[in-house]
Amino acid sequence: MMRPDIKNVFKAEHAALPRSRLQLSTNGLMTDKILDLAGYVLFDLHCPLDVGISLDGVGSTHDASRGICGNFDLVDSLLRRLVALKREHAIGDMLRITAGATLTDQTCGHLDETCQYANSLGVPFMCHWFNQSDFYGNSREASQASAIIRRAVEKYVPDGVYREMWLESLETGSLRDFRCFALQTFFVLKCNGDVTPCLSQWETVVGNLRETDPEKVWANESTKKARNTVSHCRGCLNSWGVGWSLATSYYPLLFYELKRRIVRRT
Repeated sequence: MMRPDIKNVFKAEHAALPRSRLQLSTNGLMTDKILDLAGYVLFDLHCPLDVGISLDGVGSTHDASRGICGNFDLVDSLLRRLVALKREHAIGDMLRITAGATLTDQTCGHLDETCQYANSLGVPFMCHWFNQSDFYGNSREASQASAIIRRAVEKYVPDGVYREMWLESLETGSLRDFRCFALQTFFVLKCNGDVTPCLSQWETVVGNLRETDPEKVWANESTKKARNTVSHCRGCLNSWGVGWSLATSYYPLLFYELKRRIVRRT
């Protein structure tokens, strides 16, 4: 949201992918600019929009987690104004609003209150895995694997293969192998034009779209080598990467549903 040309970015995305929903993840600090952008995408581009807002707690709890006094008041204002925008214009599914927190020892202790607050606004609340990577600047931090996090996953993460994978990782200390489609059906594009497989491999740059045609980057030797690295990755539970990979290959979902039905009958 700090980019002065943020509307042009969304306009270019919509022009390239006119049937796609656009997404915005934000800490909610630039409230007026976020609302202005949402109106532009919805009413000028006539494009559906998902807005995800970080919510680590209520009141001073959120501010302490974020290190910014008054952050919660801005988030609260943004959530309420987005809900009002959706209601006043009766746009239904055109605008999806979600609040979410990364599960850490700090945030888990306040999830009940946080979830109740989001529900009082009619906003879905979701939890995210503690992804350690250079992108987040937390590669050297201790992993979050306490018993309280397990209880939070059991209570707040919806039933499904992703929840099962998360609980399994907390129990075994390792991540389940599954086919990741990074650099095949999705990739990360940095603001400087660098192409990298995902957030977990943030420093693996295979090319730059400001300097080279996308087709050449997609077929070059660096990309082929990175795809091989992805195929041997230890895995992760980043909700974006896992979600996009599961959307590409239905086998993990199929096996999960078969397992559920077998368990029910036994």
